Amino acid sequence: MSEENTMHQEIRSFILNRKIKKKENLLTTKLLKEKDGGLNKILISIIEGTNNYPKDKLKEIVDRKRPKDTTPHDFQLQKYQDLSGLVKNSSISIDEQLEVYEEQRQKVEDAHVFATWLDENCQYAEFASVATHVTKLTHSSNKGTSFYDNTTESDNKYLTTSILKQRVADGTYENALYSPVVALLLVESNGRYFYEDVIQSNYEGLEGFENSAEQLSAWKQQLKKSIDKPSKSSDSLSKQIYFPVVDNPQKTEDWHLVSVLASSSLAQDVFSRTGSKDFNDKNRSLKTKYRNKSLFSEEEIVNFPKKATLMVTQSSHQNTSILNGKRSGRLFLLPSTPPTWTSQIKPPLHHKSWFDRGVPFNSIKEDIEHLKNFILRFDKTGQSTRDPKKQRWLIKWGRGVLSTAMLYAETIQNLPAGWSSAPVSEIKLKSEQQYFLDPYRMDGDFQTTKDAANWQSVVASDFAQWLNKKIQGKDKKFTPQAEHTRLWQALMLEELREHTKMVKVVIAANKEEQA
Repeated sequence: MSEENTMHQEIRSFILNRKIKKKENLLTTKLLKEKDGGLNKILISIIEGTNNYPKDKLKEIVDRKRPKDTTPHDFQLQKYQDLSGLVKNSSISIDEQLEVYEEQRQKVEDAHVFATWLDENCQYAEFASVATHVTKLTHSSNKGTSFYDNTTESDNKYLTTSILKQRVADGTYENALYSPVVALLLVESNGRYFYEDVIQSNYEGLEGFENSAEQLSAWKQQLKKSIDKPSKSSDSLSKQIYFPVVDNPQKTEDWHLVSVLASSSLAQDVFSRTGSKDFNDKNRSLKTKYRNKSLFSEEEIVNFPKKATLMVTQSSHQNTSILNGKRSGRLFLLPSTPPTWTSQIKPPLHHKSWFDRGVPFNSIKEDIEHLKNFILRFDKTGQSTRDPKKQRWLIKWGRGVLSTAMLYAETIQNLPAGWSSAPVSEIKLKSEQQYFLDPYRMDGDFQTTKDAANWQSVVASDFAQWLNKKIQGKDKKFTPQAEHTRLWQALMLEELREHTKMVKVVIAANKEEQA
């Protein structure tokens, strides 16, 4: 099949899919007026308004989940048919609603005859634009000209549209009525958009839909107007800032543009990487499965701290552009802050236990205070903290301290492997903590001794002793009990088991690369 035929088939599928979606909306969203819920919701309401129906059957229909191999439209159509059968068996009259539905469904069918749909929408092409930079992203009433940036030059020091590895095109329009023709221009086949064919005066993708040569010619002339926009203008609502670069500015080149238009293409790329449904669902699943249980995950869990959200035309996202509608009107702003000055990390050679100096107290202060106050409160009332509900709080704050400690331990573990091989006279750190903090040291004797040693229990005991001491503080109001020590040890042992699994995976991968 040729590329032109493929574009033709894509346009055909595009119009058919719009028709199916419209028919689905009659059943689920809007039958006659906004937010009436569609025919299925109306039928459910009618049935529930009577007492003459089998409640179990209705509940089964309402609660039914869509099978993965069933399209949304077919699923809703089956629900409609089941509800109609329930109504018929219950002697409830819905003739009026069915008449309205059939009338609206036929309108959708008629409107999506290929030639009819193209006649209706191509006439609005002059009011639509394919763009990378959308003026309405600064204000919904902005009448400025949007533009398409096809610059290929890029500089990695700057975040610009041209650095995107994959092209992202948006469609914008003066009114949502014109959005279908923009969607048509963005129909894609084999990595090529239909609007690119329009630029090249290639309209073979439309051939076969027309009823006459005159009709096809009219579509061509109308679609061409979406590309040919001789008059370009800005708008005060674009909020662009110009700065004079000469003392007495007279010409255009005497001004430097400081604030440029927002790039919807760049915003979409940031959105897809940091906040799309696929990204969020995968990250949420990994956090639930691994991080929340303090388990090691071979897959990367990504966080974007201090991410801000800017809402654009919040009430009607689709009125701005197609991609803004897909983002639900959200623009994500990532923090741009200078790097934090950190001191050079050195291996802990001169202290018997790394915990004493390796974890800054400020980083765990809040969790320590919660633990101390919680335990002392129950000590005063003579109640035990062994109760499962109380244990959950101890575990929560204990894991908070542990998580911070492991974060600082990781900075030592990421030092060049083998730092613990210093002469015995130069290292005071106990061997069990060397196994913990220098896990990738590859000399055979070290790994063999490590595998034979019960080093995890020693490290867990060191952690528990250190944590108890931190909770005690200078006032020593807290007296650690055996139950506290056992809990901290258990938390650390669980963490070390996952840590050991990760280390083995990394070591095996390194050996495979070196083989």
